[in-house]
Amino acid sequence: MLFLLGVEKARIIPGLTAVRAVDLYYIPYSHRLAASLLWAGAIYALFRLLPTQAGLRKGTAALMMALAVLSHFVLDVVESNLPLYDDAARIGLGLGNNAVAAYIVEGLTLVAGLILYFRSTSATNLTGKYGMIVFVILMLAFNLVVFGPPPTNLQFVAVSSLGSFLAMTGVAFWLDRKRTGSFPSRPSRALPRKRRWRRRRDEEARHSTPSSGG
Repeated sequence: MLFLLGVEKARIIPGLTAVRAVDLYYIPYSHRLAASLLWAGAIYALFRLLPTQAGLRKGTAALMMALAVLSHFVLDVVESNLPLYDDAARIGLGLGNNAVAAYIVEGLTLVAGLILYFRSTSATNLTGKYGMIVFVILMLAFNLVVFGPPPTNLQFVAVSSLGSFLAMTGVAFWLDRKRTGSFPSRPSRALPRKRRWRRRRDEEARHSTPSSGG
């Protein structure tokens, strides 16, 4: 979106890396570490205000979403060089220079995320049971296209990327509705108060009962 608005800059350089021909040479608001931390902080604050599923603490939900936002920078650093606070200071592991290694690492990361997701949710129907598996397989196949020949039109790259991200987000949201979270229940704070009230009631009853005398 920021590329389409002209806020950030990119250019096509065939052979830039083994997996990428688009040079993101000015990305201060979407991929810089300082900006990523600010985005993560904003998402944390937002989800602290939004309602959550029963049994899930707001702080837990907000932290998970903030880490998900910050993971964008962490995962991109594996493949390419990204700025820390300006274009002069960059960090990256350069895995994009090896197409096979980059595809394997990204694929394993996606599968690991799917396993964690399955461990914290349960299917409500057949679509919920197998839908995410099929979706991940399709994303792995789509990733092969991304690793294909270099593009020729930067505007098309920006529009198609935005469209594909929105489509995948919509599909993931729909499939997630077919599963339910299996979060540990919150510890009840009412129980201790209830016990104290019963104890006080029993003590008052004992004091008010007249003792039997001769």
